[in-house]
Amino acid sequence: MMQNVRAGNDGTFIEEQHRAMNNQMTGEEEDECLFCEFAQLFEFESATWKGRGKGNLRINRNMKDHRARLVMKGHNGLHLLLNANLWDGIIFSKMEGTTHGLTFACVNHVRPSGQAKKEEAEKEEGKELTTYAIRFREKNAGKQLASFIECTKDCLVELKRENKKEAGEGEANPTEAAAAEEQV
Repeated sequence: MMQNVRAGNDGTFIEEQHRAMNNQMTGEEEDECLFCEFAQLFEFESATWKGRGKGNLRINRNMKDHRARLVMKGHNGLHLLLNANLWDGIIFSKMEGTTHGLTFACVNHVRPSGQAKKEEAEKEEGKELTTYAIRFREKNAGKQLASFIECTKDCLVELKRENKKEAGEGEANPTEAAAAEEQV
């Protein structure tokens, strides 16, 4: 069951309260939240960075298959901004021009809504990697970035172990696990 997690210093549980009141399913019911901080999301589009919104950025891990994903919901907790699987080759780099941001490439699986739903769903079938950036609050940037990177490393090492088990290759050796950690 999804934990109530306090985002940053603002202490809001808007999303959890709304879900409880309306008995809504979010797809996170079987997830555990490993990381949650308030951040701003940007997408690199047409050679410029475009703001996509502010809200709680989470690393969620499914309790059954242990797969991890990045989930970001808008500040009010009701609008999904990012839903991307963490994968073995994902690389996070420091964001240029700031000390409290990261860039990365991923496939965002946010489902479109409204009239554009059909058109967007057709486009999504052939979706490619898109470059995103996340920027944390300035005052706690160092702690937030370190926590995010550590959590991501742990998820990627566990994912690599799970993939090895599924492929019948046994446990990943320590050298491969260390290499997975260095990629982040």
